[in-house]
Amino acid sequence: MLGIALYITVNRERRIEKELIEKKRASVTDGLTGLKNRRGYEEDIEPLKLPGGLKGVSLVMLDVNGLKFANDNIGHSAGDELIKGAAACIKEAAGEYGVAYRTGGDEFVAILRTTPEQVRKCDAHFQKLTKEWKGELVKELSISEGVVICDEHPDITFLQATDLADKYMYEDKDRYYKETGRNRRKG
Repeated sequence: MLGIALYITVNRERRIEKELIEKKRASVTDGLTGLKNRRGYEEDIEPLKLPGGLKGVSLVMLDVNGLKFANDNIGHSAGDELIKGAAACIKEAAGEYGVAYRTGGDEFVAILRTTPEQVRKCDAHFQKLTKEWKGELVKELSISEGVVICDEHPDITFLQATDLADKYMYEDKDRYYKETGRNRRKG
């Protein structure tokens, strides 16, 4: 009888532990894209803020171009399609080198642990993926990005690295809208 009670207790504790692990995973996962969310990002960056925490790290800030236009003119399902497409491209390009996060509506971050050469290969792969992407509602995907290879800035802090990556991303976004002649707010 004691064996049965012990078996039931152990199974219940395993089930509770499994449920807690699943709840924890869900709390740091974006429901639309399956990437880690802002909470997961905030948890994961803590070690990067420590001295030496950025060694071998590259930060990539990304933002979907044309999302407002898609939402306003095609519908929110088109916007969701763009966000899911962006997430898939970012996740595949980051691959074994890092973790991708959806930190806001159409804002993403990838934290890569790579050599500078591997970052360039990831970026080339990412460019290819976004160029080849085709949705059902939206036929093209454009994502502005800002990349900071922290080893190329040995004294940079985490905050400085994110600010610099953000600056580069907005410069890329400005280039996109100038080259395409599209209005940033209206498409």
